Amino acid sequence: MIHPVDYAPSQDFGDNPTKDLPASHWIIKQFGNYQPDGHTGVDYPCPSGTPVRAVTSGTVIHVGWYGGTYASNPFWISPSFAGYCYVVDHGWFFGIYGHCMDGGARVKVGQQVAEGQVLGTSGNTGASTGDHLHFEALLDGYLLNGYMYGRTNPDVLFSSIAPAGTTTTPIEEDDMFTDLDRERLNWLWETVSAGKSGYKAAGSVALDIAAARAASEATLAQVLPGESGVRSAGPIALALAQLAAAPAENVEVDAQEIAKAITPDLAKALLVELSKGA
Repeated sequence: MIHPVDYAPSQDFGDNPTKDLPASHWIIKQFGNYQPDGHTGVDYPCPSGTPVRAVTSGTVIHVGWYGGTYASNPFWISPSFAGYCYVVDHGWFFGIYGHCMDGGARVKVGQQVAEGQVLGTSGNTGASTGDHLHFEALLDGYLLNGYMYGRTNPDVLFSSIAPAGTTTTPIEEDDMFTDLDRERLNWLWETVSAGKSGYKAAGSVALDIAAARAASEATLAQVLPGESGVRSAGPIALALAQLAAAPAENVEVDAQEIAKAITPDLAKALLVELSKGA
């Protein structure tokens, strides 16, 4: 069992009952007497876009907004209050993850999820006064038309683990990527990655890089001196060696021949090699 997000709660189960608030109170004015016995879940004040994780394994049975009224769904989830939400059947209880980011789903209805798997991202949808995640638990045997609308304090789920906000939940590499981001990254990978026999062809950028490297190596091969067991001297290096050993009367002629053979690219490569020895 884990917390859905790793942020210390800002409002606990049972906090802020509305049954005794005057009609002039801002909560009553804005939301009405919606939680007469107190808050029906736990609020985690995480920034919008925070990965929301399944507290334990289960099956996703709802993703998105509910239509109709609270009585239109089997959990008495008020559509206008919950906003974009996830409901997961965790086996012995239902987990409700509310006020999430509209369209941020990473799962679909009917999908099996593992503990810690990202359902989507937190948000500020529905009857919310700021970015946060609202989490509720309906344990087996819950009674909707009863105390807290059948909700149970989620603390009973988390009693054996550290309080939220005291540990760091690892974030998957792709948590913050959209599907479009992944398409672009996949395209980039296909473009720049090298080929592998029987697996994939080299990308266009990888081919360009390989061609440029081959051209560079071919250029350097013409100007590099020989090295025993590694390479033979290039033709330009040989010509220079011959020039150095030639009689004085042949220097001008040989130099002209060498000058004709040195292209601009070869000259650049030669300068690079000479600078290394400087």
